[in-house]
Amino acid sequence: MKISVNFRELESLRTSMGAALSSWIIGESKLSDRERLRQELQKGKEIPLIEVEISHGGLLTYKGEQVILYIKDTRKERDTLLHDKENSPRFHLADCRTLDRMRQEGRFERYVVTTKTSGIFLVESTDRETREVEELEAELGACKNCLSELNWRKYKNSNSDTRGRIWNTFSIDDFFAEFSTFFQSKPQHTDVTAPTGGYAKDWADISAQIKQQRNWKCEKCDVDLSQRRRLLHCHHISGVVSDNSPANILTLCVVCHAKEPAHQRMKPSSSDKLNIQRLRLDQGLNS
Repeated sequence: MKISVNFRELESLRTSMGAALSSWIIGESKLSDRERLRQELQKGKEIPLIEVEISHGGLLTYKGEQVILYIKDTRKERDTLLHDKENSPRFHLADCRTLDRMRQEGRFERYVVTTKTSGIFLVESTDRETREVEELEAELGACKNCLSELNWRKYKNSNSDTRGRIWNTFSIDDFFAEFSTFFQSKPQHTDVTAPTGGYAKDWADISAQIKQQRNWKCEKCDVDLSQRRRLLHCHHISGVVSDNSPANILTLCVVCHAKEPAHQRMKPSSSDKLNIQRLRLDQGLNS
């Protein structure tokens, strides 16, 4: 059914009032940079692994947002992706030994970062015979190394049957809810509803500048991390993360940072601890 609408009377009224025409266009809205980023992350944003940052407890972040990541180009067959989650690629929740190995090997493949919580991911399959690539949606499982790194639901300390149950019932919604307190702006918030007093919007730039000014060194153990920059954090001494004055910030290696008060849940990976220890020894520092 075709509906005909006549706006002549409305236009006449607008003219008599002297009101200007609105520049608004249907479907258009003005979004802040943060809101636009969150929309992109809901859909999935493809970036190199090197752009992923590590936050409290080894959690993965991108421009201040808590994210999970996966490789879109799975090189797996369609049937495997649709019907065999155990043998399909995994998505990552934390800075686990798998990601660390990728960095060590210089394998900076393009990952997709996302805040989507459905567990259904847009991936690419590859036909083994024709090498034809197809884009499809598939359910992926969580990386088991990540679950172990975070000791999610005591995964690391459980027997194999319990670990299998934890893996099969893993919920991204529950994961974000549990760790959202580590982030001042939760993925589900907009700029309007986000809690005040949190990290500055340009915190990534601020922290990078501070680290550079302090020569990429830990101010507790003095280890030089200029060649391992991701292992250096900025710590707010007062706990007030909106106070970015130089006197309130220490640059700390991940090991020293984890020892600060109220940072019990920040657990550096074993590989990060080993790398810090080796660097201290190489630099003639007490370990």
